[in-house]
Amino acid sequence: MDEKQYVHQLLSLLNKKKEFSQYFSPHIRELQHKLTRWEDESIRIGLVGVTSSGKSTLLNALLGDDILPTAVRPSSGTIIICSKGDETKAKILFEDRTTKVVTGDKEISEALKLYGDELYNKENKYKVKEIHLESKNFLLPKNIQIIDSPGLDAYGLERHEEITLSTLLPTIDICLYVVTLKANSDETTYRILEQIHNQFKPMIIVQNMLDSIEPKIGVNGVIEKSREQIAEQHMDRTKRILDKVDPSLHKLVQIVQVSAKRAVDARKENDEKKFKQSQLD
Repeated sequence: MDEKQYVHQLLSLLNKKKEFSQYFSPHIRELQHKLTRWEDESIRIGLVGVTSSGKSTLLNALLGDDILPTAVRPSSGTIIICSKGDETKAKILFEDRTTKVVTGDKEISEALKLYGDELYNKENKYKVKEIHLESKNFLLPKNIQIIDSPGLDAYGLERHEEITLSTLLPTIDICLYVVTLKANSDETTYRILEQIHNQFKPMIIVQNMLDSIEPKIGVNGVIEKSREQIAEQHMDRTKRILDKVDPSLHKLVQIVQVSAKRAVDARKENDEKKFKQSQLD
């Protein structure tokens, strides 16, 4: 007997009597949720990153629509689930089980701002459970979902980190951890990578903002380090942190460097050369 058969039998027993079903209702809902997830053939990719790492810009590049808010304000504790659809639309699911469907690029952007930005939805005052965002221009197949999580490491918004690391990680199949190619806190990177590793999740590290790298200029304008050398130093630094978390990760975790902003611009301008330079592919 496999896990699904056990769960079906257990649900049958718990629902036999009304007093059982009432008393165990939270457990019944959890078991039903597990069954739904097991029967779902979609691949769930969790997008995790510190605040201002360019997560939303990266997601816009993948969506093919510049509709997610990209301001530096941390989003509220709302998870946004992105996937490919026949039309571009947003469905907002509220905690009271009501839903709101929004279409049109401008209207979707406004809705995402209202319900997914801390400035407008402070401490999730609108009681949003999650937002489903479909884009007809999404770069990935229909069976793949990307779940955008609240930014980590935001001062005064530690609840967001709890939502991401405790609630999101157990439900995903793969984790994309987004950092910048600027100065990052090694301590923060280590702490987050360790928590992802402790959840036994396959991981890809995305070093964003490749376009921000400048060569190091020395005396008399001599280039001491090229852009490529500086980018390689950032990669080596992250590899050292991975080794500290677990030496086996060195061979298992892929690190990629991209410019999400350049990718968004390239898709707007239909510029294949710029898109290639972004390394999003």
